[in-house]
Amino acid sequence: MSGAGASVGAAGGGAPVGAPAVALELRGLQKSYVRGKPVLHAIDLSIAGTGLTAIIGPSGTGKSTLARMSLSPVYGVPEDKALPKSEDELRKELDAFAMARRPYMFLDDVGGHLRSHLLNRFITSPMHTGRKMGTGELFTAPNVTQVFITGNGLTLSPDLARRCLIVDLFCAVEARGRKFERIITDAWLSREDTRAQFLAALWSLVRF
Repeated sequence: MSGAGASVGAAGGGAPVGAPAVALELRGLQKSYVRGKPVLHAIDLSIAGTGLTAIIGPSGTGKSTLARMSLSPVYGVPEDKALPKSEDELRKELDAFAMARRPYMFLDDVGGHLRSHLLNRFITSPMHTGRKMGTGELFTAPNVTQVFITGNGLTLSPDLARRCLIVDLFCAVEARGRKFERIITDAWLSREDTRAQFLAALWSLVRF
């Protein structure tokens, strides 16, 4: 891993009044499997406390890698999920995450065109009202969940696109044809010395 040019420091201290709280901030993120040959280069990314971050781009450009690198230093090996097949299933998932006050939902490898009134409402509401699984009893809880979505050729409805951070990864060569000396694994992401490298070289994290 290379952290050249990455900045470390407190974020959000000078945020304008009324601006959304920053939960995660990256500056100058660079990832290399082989020294001198970066896969991800000079990426700056600020993620609000709640909302939607969509990481898109061709296959092999590092979408899932970037999402996992964003989450693993703070939460350990990220748990990813497939996008529920129906709005009713998605509603149940969103209710469960809100009730448990889960800090993130990671929907990996979402394809096609994404349109969801439920997701649109979820990422813009500071409070969430839903039903408890098994009882149907209504509950209302603060919405603290940040949604991450990755996908090859993923497109978003206008409503979602206006309300989310879109990270479009670009690769100047055929991404899937590249060869790497070392491949990132979940075991590597969860090692204590790896976490220290992330935090020392790449990250600035503020929790409000």
